[in-house]
Amino acid sequence: MSGLNADIVDRAWRHLGVARVAVRSSGLREDGKDRSFAGVFESVLDVSEDRLGDAVQTVQRSFAGAAATRYAVSAETGGIIVQEMIDAEWAGVLFTRHPEHGGQALIEMIDGVGEALVSGGRTPRSYCAGRRSGILIGDVHPPIDVAPLLALGRKAEKLFGRPQDIEWAYKGGRFYILQSRDITRVRSADAQGRIEAERARLLDLLRDAPSEGHVLIQSEMSELVPRPTPATLSLLESFWQPGGSVDLASRRLGLAYDVAEDGAPYLVSAFGNLYVNAVEEKRRMAPISAFATFRLARLADKVEARFRGDFLRAFLKRMAVEQVIDPSRLRDAELFALLREVRRRFVTETYVEASMVNLLAALYGQIARKELSARGLRAESLMVPPETIASALQARLPALPPDEARRAFVAEFGHRAALDYELGQARYGEDARIADFALGHLRTAPAPRHGHAPTIALDRRLAAQVARATRFQALKEDAKHYVLREVAVLRRLIVAVGERTGLGDDIFQLTLDEIESLVEPARAHALAETVRERRDDAAAFAGVLLPVAMTLSRLETLELGAKRSVATGAGLLKGTLVSGAPPVEGRARVVTAADAERGTDLGGVGADEIVVSRFIHPNWLTEITGARGLLCEVGGWLSHTAILAREYDLPMIVGIEGIEAIGNGDRIRLHPDGTIERLS
Repeated sequence: MSGLNADIVDRAWRHLGVARVAVRSSGLREDGKDRSFAGVFESVLDVSEDRLGDAVQTVQRSFAGAAATRYAVSAETGGIIVQEMIDAEWAGVLFTRHPEHGGQALIEMIDGVGEALVSGGRTPRSYCAGRRSGILIGDVHPPIDVAPLLALGRKAEKLFGRPQDIEWAYKGGRFYILQSRDITRVRSADAQGRIEAERARLLDLLRDAPSEGHVLIQSEMSELVPRPTPATLSLLESFWQPGGSVDLASRRLGLAYDVAEDGAPYLVSAFGNLYVNAVEEKRRMAPISAFATFRLARLADKVEARFRGDFLRAFLKRMAVEQVIDPSRLRDAELFALLREVRRRFVTETYVEASMVNLLAALYGQIARKELSARGLRAESLMVPPETIASALQARLPALPPDEARRAFVAEFGHRAALDYELGQARYGEDARIADFALGHLRTAPAPRHGHAPTIALDRRLAAQVARATRFQALKEDAKHYVLREVAVLRRLIVAVGERTGLGDDIFQLTLDEIESLVEPARAHALAETVRERRDDAAAFAGVLLPVAMTLSRLETLELGAKRSVATGAGLLKGTLVSGAPPVEGRARVVTAADAERGTDLGGVGADEIVVSRFIHPNWLTEITGARGLLCEVGGWLSHTAILAREYDLPMIVGIEGIEAIGNGDRIRLHPDGTIERLS
């Protein structure tokens, strides 16, 4: 015990009250977040009392050893840990995040003490499990129940805030944690590495979600903006944050909206695709009581009158000024001040009005559909919305001379785009090419039906419910049309910031907070690397195809490539009918997910064709009017496509899982209950 006080060692030993100990290093720079010194410093195992002093000195000398000096910039200093020696039945290492797979944990184990594994003297058995679900992957399972070990790993990861490399021992039905360090080396930043890093990020984001049940789903929002830029995602998510549009609209309507200040986001970008956090949606949106339903039903006239009256008069007056502001003539301070003000006002004032309409449109639609269903009547064909601004213009365009039609289109729709809420997409008024493309389709499409009286007699109460629901469908579309004027103003200001900072279109790779921070000139250089990283991520994710709905366990194990597995077997697929009156039969016109995202021109749709797609891109909204029917993975009763489909009495089924089983050219039959029969 040279150099050590024998009395101190003796007291420490008696305090431990064990027969054998392990003496381990604990360097100050060892196992940091950026690098690990694993295996560099000494550990001495199975130490008796009389050897304790020598073991401590052996570990202490290793801090200044040649290996440590080469590994670090200078010799390491630190502490020494003395632990009870576990005579392990099994021992090994748990990587709470697999170095090669962001969705899995990796367990390596041997029988007996784990020193031979750590030193590389023995080849371990390896097993994988879902990082969050803990579900074992593969047919061969460990010889002991590792669920408690995985739970300890998740607890350690949460405590340290990073994935952990944990040494463990198992004896007498119990796991012992010997050491835990940050994992510092994962797959490199190639395309597959970026994919696995994104998988890991999503699982971290959803760490408290249940293992089963959907955690990510694509909804009507995903149809509006399939792959949002960071700027757009930050705008959309601000609608759902505390003090955002939905929160404020809910308060005005007296609805419960349970959103925590530090809660998980409602909207999630998963490999570039827009999803709704299903756990947050369920938590935030409490069921509406019968009394609240009755109270809200009486607000229809008041809410519509406010929107079309006081709000719209003031809003359009303000837009008449802001839409003609030339951002290039503003000083930097003025430009950023206006950007902050327009953003604040849109989220906390303008879109609050639209959100009130959206919430009531959803409620009134549910009430009417429930009552119609109770009487055995089909809401899909009876609930046709009255004329909207868009449909009124569409009805006028074919009769106008080409030049006059173009002027009318740009005057009314110049502030809109194919993907209206995507800030990075040029508006029709900015780009004559996309304006002419949209106008060409509108001028050749058949006129939609509007406000037709139901062919079935309805009692007075039900007729009023249907009228209110369809009226709010139209109001929802008109509200969107108007408020998008302010989105166009916001886009013009962001474009101006991009031009001044030299970022150009890369400006949309930044969040709105990051864009506003560019008021400090040095920030543009600092954020350039962020832009490059996000562009590289977007390139890596471009070919990733995902299910419409995902559970945690599916996210952990999903093969993330450019191809999706094809559902097998014949039989029926199932979705929700939102328009039309099946049964109808036709030939499948399958559109790839990539073409749906880009809005690739369909080149015409035959009268015998049923369009089968992940969702309907807005570029197709006039092309598909002549189809026999529509089948979509993504969509809802109040999606823009569903409303349009009802205007044309076009059979449409949404929310279909296993849609990839339908091949191009297959004969299929759509049924009134939302099932799809594959005939060939």
